[in-house]
Amino acid sequence: MWILADWLREYRPRLEIKEGSRTLRNARLYAEGLQMERSTVYVGKAEDFIDGISGRVICANAHDIMLLETGDIDEVLNRILDAFDYYNSWADRIKDKTKDDCTLDDILRESQPVLGRAVCVADASFYVLAQAGFERWGDDNPDTKSLLSRNIITLGSIKAINRRKDIRVSNPHTYMLEVPDSGIRCAVRNIFFRGKHRGWLITDRMGDIPSRGEMDIQDELGDLVERWLESHQNQKERMDKAGVFLQILEGTCRRGEDGYIRIESLSWRRDDRLFVYVIRGMADSIQLSFSMEQFERLGAAYPVRFENNLVIVFNADMMDTAPFEEALLQLLERADCFCGKSPAFYDAFDLRAQYELAIIASDFGDDRLSRIREIENAALPYYLSLIVKNDRAGLTHPALRVLRDYDAKNRTQLYRTLEVYLQCERNFILASKALHIHRNSLIYRIGRIVDLTSIDLDSYKTRMSIMLAFEIERYKEIEREQAAR
Repeated sequence: MWILADWLREYRPRLEIKEGSRTLRNARLYAEGLQMERSTVYVGKAEDFIDGISGRVICANAHDIMLLETGDIDEVLNRILDAFDYYNSWADRIKDKTKDDCTLDDILRESQPVLGRAVCVADASFYVLAQAGFERWGDDNPDTKSLLSRNIITLGSIKAINRRKDIRVSNPHTYMLEVPDSGIRCAVRNIFFRGKHRGWLITDRMGDIPSRGEMDIQDELGDLVERWLESHQNQKERMDKAGVFLQILEGTCRRGEDGYIRIESLSWRRDDRLFVYVIRGMADSIQLSFSMEQFERLGAAYPVRFENNLVIVFNADMMDTAPFEEALLQLLERADCFCGKSPAFYDAFDLRAQYELAIIASDFGDDRLSRIREIENAALPYYLSLIVKNDRAGLTHPALRVLRDYDAKNRTQLYRTLEVYLQCERNFILASKALHIHRNSLIYRIGRIVDLTSIDLDSYKTRMSIMLAFEIERYKEIEREQAAR
């Protein structure tokens, strides 16, 4: 009804609007005994409804009344039908577009003339995904200039806006956002999808306050953007606050000033200490992601789904690691899955490399009893896997073959003796205890090993080569056991 009041403003409408429905579809001349329909506006002579008023037209819908300074009923009826044709055909076209492979840019370009204002859609990290009409305002305003050149407003404005409580409240109605410190004055509709904040629909006419009818049109467009999200669910995570991390992983958000502003919009500093946790083998990623929301609300951790894994970016400068990992461990145990943890890093744009390290930690960590596997325990098994995978010659140290053959023929344990001796860094006391033999027996065995293989155990390179060969053989044995299961 407010939209219709704007359309008929030349008749200087006097309004009594209690409901203000914006889902009107039809108009009819009022007749006594006519059954009223919620989606229809009824047009009649004012004197048929209100004593003492003549020569005017009244429009009514439910409890809403609009009195016009004209007596031409037919003209008013036709004007109302024109309004419905204009606005409803626009809304219907956009609804059809949301089902097709359209973009937010397509929707905004077609909607901007109807709104009569510059319009943009920003994700929950303030990054502008699509805009139409802002280029007409020029770049005198620092925020407009930043929006046009980098798709994001200035950091100072972001910090000022973040102090507002209503910007992330689930609210289907457009409201005025005014931030005097930044000179911002615009109309905003919060965008939500499946109970989670995804961003904002923003319109601006350089400080001009929109009418209630214009706000209703923006509300309708907000509904259509949310409908678009329903049809393009692959976009929903890109629009929430964690979307910047998903885009870094995908390579669509690269290192640069605008990217760092998006990180700082989360109240994170550029050099905060970060970790990445990659959860693998999860039966219910939705449950795990939902459980992480408590940390997202604190601004300490943000979950995204990438390559069929749940990836959690954690800021250790926002929250101590211990309580976070304790809560994460409970979730992992409940879901019977595990995760890999990256080393600490200090630049969010190193995220993709750290994600790969967390994957290695989860797949190769030899701390198999732990639900949270760290890269320190996975590096050697990972290197061994690369060697074994690319070793066409069956690489091993010749001394190991000699000792194995000798042990098989003579029922000795020289192969195991050399392995333990090197693991104990050639300490005879520690090695003899580990082998449960006398020190003199160990000295004899080592002498026998040297005689059989001619190896120089005082050479660092020789010892490293032999130790690597032992690790390769152990890795191959584990692979054979796993293949046999």
